[in-house]
Amino acid sequence: MLVALAGFGGLGYAASTVKEAVQAAVHVAVPQTVQPQPSSAGAQYGAKVNVCTVQPNGKQHTISISENAVASYLRTHPKAFLGSCGAFRPKGSKPNVCVRLGPGKFVAVWVRPSIVAAYLRRNFGAHRTTTGRC
Repeated sequence: MLVALAGFGGLGYAASTVKEAVQAAVHVAVPQTVQPQPSSAGAQYGAKVNVCTVQPNGKQHTISISENAVASYLRTHPKAFLGSCGAFRPKGSKPNVCVRLGPGKFVAVWVRPSIVAAYLRRNFGAHRTTTGRC
């Protein structure tokens, strides 16, 4: 028995070796689920959210900003709205809102029908259009 213990380097070492062997066998036999680790930037700035904004030339443009900055951005940019500009737009649909860009200058844009009323309340001078023109 003394020779067997000496061969393994003692009783404690033999027990730890058996334990590690069992853990290695379990690790190989049981698939592990990999959890995505958020990056340091994702942890600091939060997830990205799509926002549709109307450029000064009247074109709509989708941008991605931090979810922490959405409320502030929408407060300072009344012509912008939450969501992608064309993601829910049915093919062939006409612009449904005329947005006032300046004195006497309007541009037709498409806004999701579910948020048109709120969009019109936020934008002074904006109105609905059925023809797609202002």
